[in-house]
Amino acid sequence: METILASWSSLYTFRKMIKRRWRSVWKLPVVKKRQDLILEELDENARVLDVGAHSRDLGDFLLKHCPGLIYKTMDIDKEKTHDYYSLDDIDISFNLINLSEVIEHLPFDKGSMLLKKIHDILVPGGILYISTPNLHHPNRFWDIDHKTPYRYDEIGA
Repeated sequence: METILASWSSLYTFRKMIKRRWRSVWKLPVVKKRQDLILEELDENARVLDVGAHSRDLGDFLLKHCPGLIYKTMDIDKEKTHDYYSLDDIDISFNLINLSEVIEHLPFDKGSMLLKKIHDILVPGGILYISTPNLHHPNRFWDIDHKTPYRYDEIGA
């Protein structure tokens, strides 16, 4: 049985709110380097979780600038060394969670459940950085593992 965490009506309402704030994809602020944006939010006491971390490059960058922060990774790829291989194994909370180029690999219902689990391990007032491929760029078709395309208003909702 499929688990739906939000009704279609709720999703539609939130999409309209995002559309009012940013009228089109062309009005969104462009961020060229997520590392710099994330770094602005951190201090030496921060706890960062990188979901879909692959090679842990983000951690190398962040730890150079904030050597006291706690950087943990979660990835389902067991060929690489990570702190967690399932969100269910995480028993601490994080100030910042990075979810870069991950959610589009999941069907919508599993993506919703992923966001719910992330919400549960994010401290109140914590930050979630989430990115997906640009739907308007041809390279989005290069990865056959993409299951759900997200428009900016949908991911915001």
